[in-house]
Formats: sequence, C-alpha cells, structure tokens
Amino acid sequence: MWRQIGGASLIIAVLLAIGSQAQWANCIYETSDRMAMEFVSEADTDPLMTRIRLIQSDLELEEAAVPAGLPDRAQIAAPYCRKDFTHTGSSPFYAGAILLFVFGLFCRNQARISHDQQFKQRTARRQQSDTNNLFDEPVRPQVMEPELDESLPDGIEVSEDFDLGLGSPPEDMIDEDDGDSLMDFVEHRRAIEENKDDKEDEDSGGGVERFGGFFCPAGWEDKPVLYVDIKSGSARDQASEETERLNNEARPFKSLDAALAYAAKRVVKDTPAIQIRVAPGVYQHSCTVPDRCIVVNHRLPGRATNQQRLRWLMEQGLDDPDRVTILPPTDAPVAVRFTSGQMQGIYGCHLVGREGVPQTGIHATGSVRMNIFNCVLEGFGKSGVRLENAGAELPGHGVNIQACQFLENIAGHGGGLNAKTSVVVVKDCMFQKNRAHSGGAIWAEDLKKPILVRGTRFSHNAAQGPEPGELKPSQVKFRAWLEKEGLGGAVAIMNSKAKFVATEFIDNKSNIGGGAFAVLSAQVLLEGDDEHDVRFHRNASRLGGAVFVLGWHGGAATAKIESADLQHNRAKHTGGAVCGFGLATTQLIDAKVAHNSVEHDRGLGGGIGVQNGAEILVKETDIRDNSSKGAGGGVGAINAVVKIGDDADIRNNKAAMSGGGVFAITEANEEMEELVSLHNFKLPFVFATQDCTISGNNSEDPGAGVRLGNFAPRSTFPMGIKIDGKTRLRNNRTKHPNAAGDDLWIVWNGETKGSGENRPVNKMLLK
Repeated sequence: MWRQIGGASLIIAVLLAIGSQAQWANCIYETSDRMAMEFVSEADTDPLMTRIRLIQSDLELEEAAVPAGLPDRAQIAAPYCRKDFTHTGSSPFYAGAILLFVFGLFCRNQARISHDQQFKQRTARRQQSDTNNLFDEPVRPQVMEPELDESLPDGIEVSEDFDLGLGSPPEDMIDEDDGDSLMDFVEHRRAIEENKDDKEDEDSGGGVERFGGFFCPAGWEDKPVLYVDIKSGSARDQASEETERLNNEARPFKSLDAALAYAAKRVVKDTPAIQIRVAPGVYQHSCTVPDRCIVVNHRLPGRATNQQRLRWLMEQGLDDPDRVTILPPTDAPVAVRFTSGQMQGIYGCHLVGREGVPQTGIHATGSVRMNIFNCVLEGFGKSGVRLENAGAELPGHGVNIQACQFLENIAGHGGGLNAKTSVVVVKDCMFQKNRAHSGGAIWAEDLKKPILVRGTRFSHNAAQGPEPGELKPSQVKFRAWLEKEGLGGAVAIMNSKAKFVATEFIDNKSNIGGGAFAVLSAQVLLEGDDEHDVRFHRNASRLGGAVFVLGWHGGAATAKIESADLQHNRAKHTGGAVCGFGLATTQLIDAKVAHNSVEHDRGLGGGIGVQNGAEILVKETDIRDNSSKGAGGGVGAINAVVKIGDDADIRNNKAAMSGGGVFAITEANEEMEELVSLHNFKLPFVFATQDCTISGNNSEDPGAGVRLGNFAPRSTFPMGIKIDGKTRLRNNRTKHPNAAGDDLWIVWNGETKGSGENRPVNKMLLK
C-alpha cells in the first residue's frame, strides 16, 4: 500500500510542477494570438487588452511592425507575460509539488522498510522449517489415470485437486538466480544462514566446531577418532597391541584404507562408532567404509554455511593445502564403497575418477542413515554415486546427499546419481556436464520412498541414446518406449515417486524425450514456493523440450508442475516445453510457459503437446509467445484430453498450420485402437475450457485461436467439446482468406461445425 501511495504522490507532484507554468504559457498563447489586432480601445481595462496596448505602443516607439508569424509574436509576448505572472504567482503550485514529492519519497521508504520486515519474517519461518523432516508422515500415493467418460459430462471440472500423495512443499527454498555463475548460485542462502548455528541445520548434515575450529558432524563430538596423514613422518599403518591408535593424533595412519580396516575391527570388537579424520593429500586407494564409521576432511571449515563450504571445496586446485583427494587405482571399480550398515558418511572430500576407466565414485548397498556431505565427485565413467537398496523408510534413515558437486560423470543410466530401491534426499547440490544414455544427471528407479530434491541446479547435462532416425512418436508402441534411450537430459524417474522443489534446469538436452526431465510410469511433483519458481530454461529434445511424461497400461504417469517458469525450451516434434504421451496426466498450475518452440514442419504444440491418450490440465497459467512450425502454437493435442481453466491465458502464440492458440483433433491410430479395445480405455477425448482467455494468436490456416475436430473425412475417435460462456476468444488472426476461422474453427468429417462467426452451443459431441 505504501508503494502505491508514494507512486501516486510523485506523479501528482510532477503534474503540479508542470501546472505552475500553465498560467504563464496560457498568457503567451493568448497575447500572441490577439497581438495583431489593429485597434484596442483604451476603455478596455481587461489585463489582456492592457498588455496588448503596451506591446503595440512599445513597437511604435521602436518603429517596428507587429510580426506576422505566431512564433515571432510569442517571443515578443514572453517578457510582458513574465512581468504579469511572476514566480510568486506560481508559489502555491511549487509548494504543493515540493510537499507531495517529499511525501512520496517518505511513502516509498516506508514500503522498503515494510518489505524488509516481511522478508525477515519469512526468513525466520524458513529457518524454523529447516529442522523438520519432510518425510515424517508415511506416503500413500495414488496412481491416477486419465478419466475419460463415455459421454460428455454436464460440467467438466478443470480445477480438480491433483494430489500425488507427496505431502506439503517444504518452505526452505533457494533464491532465484538466472545467471550461469556457479559461485552466485552456491551462495544463494548465505544471507539467511549467516547468523544460524550449524547445530540447528540437522537436515543439512549438521556440524559443530571442534578439532581446532574445524568441522565435526553433529552427534559425533564424543565419538572416538582415528587420524590419517599421508605426509606425517610418524604415520604408520601397522597397529601394535601396546599402542592405542584411537584419539591419538601423534600416531596417525599413513593410508586411508588401513585406517578403515582398523576401524572395522574395532567397531565389531569394542567401539560403538569411529570418526576417521583425514589430513590433506592425495590418497590413491579404493576404500571400504564399514558400519558406524565416517570419513571427514580434517580441514573442513567449522563455522560456515554448507554453500560456503562447497565454494571453498570447488575453488581448491589439486595442490591446495586443504584438499583431500581420493583417486582410485586404475584397476579398482569403485573409489569409496559403503558396506551394509548405518551411521556412515563421507565429508569434505574430492573423489576423482581415472579418465577412460569405468569406475564408480561411491557405491552403497544396504546402507542406512548415510551422509554424502560437501563432496565433489568428478570424472567417473560408471556414475558418481550408485545406490542399491540403500536407506530405510523410517524418518531420517535415508541417504542424505548434501551440498555436493557432480561434475562430468558418465554412465549408462544416471551419470551423476543412479538410485534403485533406495530412499534418497538431495539438497543444495550442483549437477554439471554429466552424461548417460538416460537420466544424464540422475536416474531413479523402483524407489522405496519418494526421492526429494531441493534447491539444486542441473546444467549442461545430457541423455544421448542411439539416433532414432525419423522418429514418428504416434506410431511407437507404448511398451517399446521401455527399450528407448535418450530420455531425461538431467533427470529420469521410472516406476517411482519424486518431489523436486525450487530446483532449476538450465541448458540440458536429450535426443529422444525430456530435455531436462523424463517421467516414466512415475509420479512427480515439480514446484516452487511463494518466492521461488522451479525453472526450466533453454533445454532441448525431440519430445518435450523441458519435460516428457510417459505412461502405459499398468504404469500410468502423473506430473504436477506448480509455480514453474518454462522458457526458451525447444523440441523437434512435440511439446516445446512439455510433452505428455500415452497414459500420462500432466497438470500445470500458476506457471509461465513462454518463448518455447517446435521445429518440425509437422510438429505439435509449441508450448505443450499431448498425444495418444495423454491428458493436460491447465489453470492460472500463462502460455505466451510460443511457436510451432506445425500445428498448435500454444497447445497441441492429437487423440488426447485438454482442459483449460481458472484464469489461464493463452496469448500471442503462432502456428505455421492451424491452431495458433490451441489445436486439438482426433485421428486414426492403430496403437490407440489397441489400447481402447484391449484395455477398456474410455472415450471420448475431451476439449474443455472454463473462464480463460485465448487471444492474439496467429496461424496460417483457419483456427488461429482454437482448431478442433479432425482432418480426414473418415472414422476417427469421438471428441467431446465444452466451451463455457466465460471463455474469452478474441483478436486471433489467420492468414487464410476465410476470416470466419480467426477465433474458432471446428471441422468434423469435412463439415464445418462451428466458427468464430457461428459459435456453437457450449457443449457438443462429435462422433
């Protein structure tokens, strides 16, 4: 409110300042206009006439004539008007302008103070929420398949609840940053965590200050310690019976694997848990971390935020005096292996793979309550981290990957992280330049509990399968997609559930589906919070430049995308930003889908494309400035369900064919006929709008706003249409001579059923 009042005051102040000169300007105009009068009676005492007589008299004394041109007369009149209208006469205007200007500045300052107070309150709430475990409550997901009634219902509910069973969104999000600077990104929460005790951040791995001011994980302050120092002259790997090695910094081990072997014996024999603190150096070992043991970089800073520690780690060169590097031998398949156990972890280390060797950075099987904290995993040829049956479904018993960098790792599936039948939380990490056949950065399959990814950045990752040649998506059998590679440039989730919060996907790509994200017979929630969107920018693929949602019979897929920003993504065939295919339901809420494109001349859906039984639900979403070189500039659908409502705005999209705003038709398709006949798939396909705007869209062919029905004068799947009275169809333009098809064009079996000039009743069934 303060901001609006201040803005209005400043505008009025400017107007008063202008008005202070109005009298003087009006005087010049009137005097100049009437100065050429040949005679002015002396009896006329009007101030204007008096002024004109004075001017004429002065001109006669100078033997000068009254100028013919108005500009010249105005120049003569100006000094006389200034005498009559001095600055004193404008004083009230000046005074009012100054007062309002000062008041406006005061209001703007109050608005800034109010904004700062609100920000502090939000920060306090977010800090409080840091201690909450997001998976305290059991998850009971509900598999949702598209509900297609046999006949068109009386009311099509566009705003239906779309619950993935994944719980409420967490409140602790990252700050938005559109730049490519990694250093800016890793410091996104420094301001809100500057004065926060590390003990309170249990969700981030925790930590206290010990060992000369260095980091100690929370809960490990009183645990026995083994020291490892490759450079120490007193370091020995042999452990004699008379020498106690626990808590003896003067007698460190020389190699990390020897310290771990000693720790494994002691935890079985007489020690509840052991912390192994490693001095800087390069350790060329393949290590095994036993039950109840952790490995910690002895120089990891204590009083710092997670992001500050990650920056400290990433800036270290190979010879940095604080760097701990684990470099596995060439013949070792794994750098660090976690055996089945609990209370395990690794903190503050660089793990580096040998170039050209198929190694894994970290491999864990059967581990619970495990932490991978502030580590860099770089250059591994068989995934940075592989998890199998790791983590338990109890709160706090999963695998926690925190504030880590995954850089230039490759694999068949999941170049950065490959997780199967596990429980995983990923927070404040960066995945860069990872590659795989599918799931360039993350592949998650058959998880026991939804994977949670928060505040994480995925950039320049890729999923590259064999080139498919001229791919015709509508003819690919559903089950054949299981054999496809090149899905999910950054992330692929299969037969699992996932929640991604305030996460960004920048410049990722795949050569089949989901330039950034592939949802494969899975349930996924992608969302932001009140301040920060989940963002997809500049991702690319054949199907779904940003997101590809794919489901089949017995494995339906659902995706909810809320508080999202999807811009400048591109696809070759379908869905510049989002593509739904098969038994897949996608909902967009409070999203921005803008400047996305489809490049094939028979492509579909510059912003969103759905095919072969898929369903798209859109509400409170802007779909703007997208383009398709085929059909459906904003939204395109073939044999699919489209529901648009609740203030959705489809505007300024372009299609080279028809359907600049929306294109939705049915066509003959053998794969769909099999699905309908064998799996009791319900018809008709539905197009419905409710309280939305479709305007300013363009196309070459009729139906610049909306194009519905079919093309061929032969049998196709039935289609139900419901366009409610609050749908605003206006200002759409087609280049076709038939202007009746500007806003709406419905054709069925070669017969026009509706147009912009002959808009049909709200509901119709085409069969």
